[in-house]
Amino acid sequence: MSASSSPPAGLPEPTGWRWILGWPRRLWRSTDAVADDVADALGIPVAGFRRRAARPLFFALMLVMMPLVWPLRRLFHSTAERRVRDRSDEIWQTNPYEAVALVESVCLQVRAAVPSDKLLARIDLPPWGRFTPFQLAQLESYLFRCYLAVGRYEDALTLCRAFGEAELFVQMQVDCLIAMKRTPDAIALLRDKLHLDGPRGKLRSKLESLTGSSAGRAN
Repeated sequence: MSASSSPPAGLPEPTGWRWILGWPRRLWRSTDAVADDVADALGIPVAGFRRRAARPLFFALMLVMMPLVWPLRRLFHSTAERRVRDRSDEIWQTNPYEAVALVESVCLQVRAAVPSDKLLARIDLPPWGRFTPFQLAQLESYLFRCYLAVGRYEDALTLCRAFGEAELFVQMQVDCLIAMKRTPDAIALLRDKLHLDGPRGKLRSKLESLTGSSAGRAN
């Protein structure tokens, strides 16, 4: 499989006035996901009219917070994780595989430097800077998307298996298995992990779509 001509979703990002002027549109698009996340966290189904009513409310709340976003964005943009992603984005334009290799190398170096007795340690890695545990998790998530973009599905599967037990990580594994045309394995995984399904039943819905009917509910 040939590599994607563009970096994984999220890169590159608009900067300066383009970022400011495009903010309302991106903010409105994000309210749909925010409504879903809040509903999942509270265990409340949100659909139809309630979803349409919730989105303007979230939009208004987030718009009020907009003056805080620009300085915070500049702060987070200067993190070690962000610098690696920016450099990867530059390299991707000419050599996607080299860009993935860079992200992979940094992740491995940072992960290897984390003491076994201090998992929340911050790791300094020149020339990128200091990585917090959260930044490492972000970069590994980005590496997963990089693997998918260049067709390294087996590596993507191995990586997301190491993320832990959660609904999102099961979905990521299923996506890898389907990309590798291992649908029976994807079905078996979904059946085995249904106990991790969230309030919206994403795993069950995926299982039913793969089996073609509600028969996928069988244990």
